[in-house]
Amino acid sequence: MRSVKMTIGLAAAVCALCVAAVPAMAHEFSFNITNKTISEATPAKIHGGSETTQEFRLGAFTFTCENTIVRGKAPASESATLYNEVKFNKCITYLLPEKSHEKLPFQVRFKGPWDLRYHANGFAESGGESESEVDLVNPGPVVATVVGTKCLINYPPQTIPVKAIKKPLEEYSSAVFSPIEVASTKLKAFPSGFQNKLVITNEFTHLVTETEEGKCSEFNKTESKTGYYKGSFTEEVVGGNVNYE
Repeated sequence: MRSVKMTIGLAAAVCALCVAAVPAMAHEFSFNITNKTISEATPAKIHGGSETTQEFRLGAFTFTCENTIVRGKAPASESATLYNEVKFNKCITYLLPEKSHEKLPFQVRFKGPWDLRYHANGFAESGGESESEVDLVNPGPVVATVVGTKCLINYPPQTIPVKAIKKPLEEYSSAVFSPIEVASTKLKAFPSGFQNKLVITNEFTHLVTETEEGKCSEFNKTESKTGYYKGSFTEEVVGGNVNYE
């Protein structure tokens, strides 16, 4: 009897180890449009944005942007990544010009969108001028100008956090994805009366940036590895749903 009990106990222990060894379910984005097949030939269009303040420190400049416009395309109904082009507008920094006793507002103007490849486990790859409309391919740098100073902010392509380059399967929180349901009267597209959208909350830290040209030479340190971007926006599939699990 003791031998039987020991055998049962050993089997239970082995089963427990088997359960513990099973990896956690991978996260995933999904997209659907009623009566439409989503493919590379017929991708789902994504749009969205936010009127909430977006916060930045890039190079020597801390600034805010009051508006975002999000565009993208999904070439498959299910994917471990999500591609967005994000335009930041109405960006302002405050500087202390020469012969002035108070800080004055200066516009920060991005020359193009940030192209972002979000990974469902919470990290992101970013850059500008992607060669593809549906994915981040050979991106260039993101460049911004501080109007009135002729100073350029250069934000090269990078992975956030950098740790994800070597450990891409770990869980991260640089991007947090929150599905929401929004009431809709378009019952042909949304028979349930609700459309599924996605809120993305970004907290990018340790960004590598540099400032150059114009009056940037007056700063003691033009290169930085302590940049950040904090902000959120909501996006949707045009005429369809986006989900995250």
